[in-house]
Amino acid sequence: MVSLSARALKELLYHNEKLEQAARAGRPLPELHTSTELSGTKSIFSIMSNSADKSSGTKEERLVMRKRVYAYYHTFGRPHLMVAASPRDDNSFG
Repeated sequence: MVSLSARALKELLYHNEKLEQAARAGRPLPELHTSTELSGTKSIFSIMSNSADKSSGTKEERLVMRKRVYAYYHTFGRPHLMVAASPRDDNSFG
């Protein structure tokens, strides 16, 4: 049985926030010291995050979609919008 303490959860959430900030700014990712209490909380947090990936409208789902968009950006180049206008077929020839 894994225990979940408020202190460990707070520390893990704070660390995840710092990871996101460092990743956005291009800084090195901060290290997290591991303890038995923190590893149990980390496994529970991972399970919750993985199950939230599948739920629509959650922060985790948006993060997955954002990663896909960035991957498309790097694969296909800068995004652009091309609009082609054509007349209706029934009025185009006469």
